[in-house]
Amino acid sequence: MKEFFEIVVKIPEERIPVLIGKNGDVKKRIENELKIKLEINKKENSVKIIYDTDHALNALKAKNIVLAIGRGFSPGVAFKLLNDEFVLEIIDLSEIVSSRKELIRQRGRIIGEKGRCRKFFEDTLNVNLAIYGKTVSIIGKYEEVSIAREGILMLAEGKSHASVYRFLERKALELRERRFYEAIYKKD
Repeated sequence: MKEFFEIVVKIPEERIPVLIGKNGDVKKRIENELKIKLEINKKENSVKIIYDTDHALNALKAKNIVLAIGRGFSPGVAFKLLNDEFVLEIIDLSEIVSSRKELIRQRGRIIGEKGRCRKFFEDTLNVNLAIYGKTVSIIGKYEEVSIAREGILMLAEGKSHASVYRFLERKALELRERRFYEAIYKKD
């Protein structure tokens, strides 16, 4: 007889319909692809992920997908986390800044005028950013997410956009060059 376990995740009330999807399609896809069960409690804004020992790793993926949708990502972007190469990073800005006014200012700096800063992060590093509430969340491959995290923290420390952009471009170039040379040497 199989033993079942559960993980409970809280998400904002307004994100629950996104998690469910039209006609329940998002919820069903998560359940079907990961062989787990989601129980959504709208009163408590919680999602219970029920899984057996055979699908423990899938339950962790489901947790990250639920968290990603809860932090503002579209289901399409959150589903990138089905791929083992992709990770989710959530940065709580309230742990970095001291006041609500400063939190709003930092969010604005990360988004940038007309969304330019956010787009620069996404285009340069091939990641997805979601700025929601007190958090900035990143989905992408591990190394790119690490660089993006560092860039966001630089902005939060007060570094200029120009210096952060240069940092991101340099790191992205170094990563591409390293991967290029690794690919060449693997062929030999």
